[in-house]
Amino acid sequence: MSNEDNTLNKYCTPKTSETPKRRRSKSSPEENQNKKLQRFKSQNSGLEESFVMENIMDKLNNMLDSKLKILMQELPNKEDFKILGGKLDFIVAENAKLKQEVEELKNRERGLSDIVEHLVNKDKAKNLIFRGLNKKDNEEIVEPIKELCGKVLGVDNVIINRAFEIKNKGGKSMFLAEFNSENIVWEIMRNVKRLKGTGIVIHKDLCNRTRRRRRCLWRVRAKVLELDTMGVVLMRNSYFIYKNKRFTWDMGNGLRCDGKDGLAELEQMIGIRFSANERNWFMNLLHDDVVAKSNAAPSFQEISTVQGMESGKARKTKNGEKE
Repeated sequence: MSNEDNTLNKYCTPKTSETPKRRRSKSSPEENQNKKLQRFKSQNSGLEESFVMENIMDKLNNMLDSKLKILMQELPNKEDFKILGGKLDFIVAENAKLKQEVEELKNRERGLSDIVEHLVNKDKAKNLIFRGLNKKDNEEIVEPIKELCGKVLGVDNVIINRAFEIKNKGGKSMFLAEFNSENIVWEIMRNVKRLKGTGIVIHKDLCNRTRRRRRCLWRVRAKVLELDTMGVVLMRNSYFIYKNKRFTWDMGNGLRCDGKDGLAELEQMIGIRFSANERNWFMNLLHDDVVAKSNAAPSFQEISTVQGMESGKARKTKNGEKE
């Protein structure tokens, strides 16, 4: 075999009689080209998707970085916090100042109310209110009042400037009489004990604020006598005296004694300690609706004794025995 034949056999496959014939493709060249393109795309689809995802992630990162920079610029820094702290300190100081001014205004208002209350009561000093007094039809109330004062109370020659009926929601008759002298009023009030059991009641004509305070003091007095059955509580117009100490009722602070907390003074004087519920009951006396509608008093059975009773004083229990 020549060199030319060897070279031909090296690079070509010689066709012999035994070489099978190549089958002819049924598809056209264009279809073959499309199939090759589809195979190429299917083989490289994963690469395209990863490229697209990387591109999207890069865009998101860039967007988040830009937003974060904007937010960081808008966030307060140390200087801003210092300025804010200074403003808060100013607001706190201003609030404390306003609270002090409000408290001063409240005290001033209470002082003015006390002055007005005193002046109104002074103007009513010659008046007395009569309850349970019967009169005949078409009869002037002046004569029954004069007769009561002279025959029952022993106060003669009373002069009444005017007298009239006061409308009462309860339906019972009430009459107001204005006398010509405060001395007559005091003489009548000194002898009202003679009316015990008659159903007739006489009391002074006081302004509403004084009546509210007296109502509270009367209820406190009842509790004091419940705790100290041997004690003596002297009731006056706007205060009561217990163990030589004067107790008043402040419309803002409740029971007071020499400008101090009256309940604390009672605890020390009686030798007990009020619970939180009992203190709330005393403070609720400030409200007229509680005084008028609630007759239930707190239970004092659980009061703990913090010191002994004063020497010479005895306190009775419910069974009548002495402690």
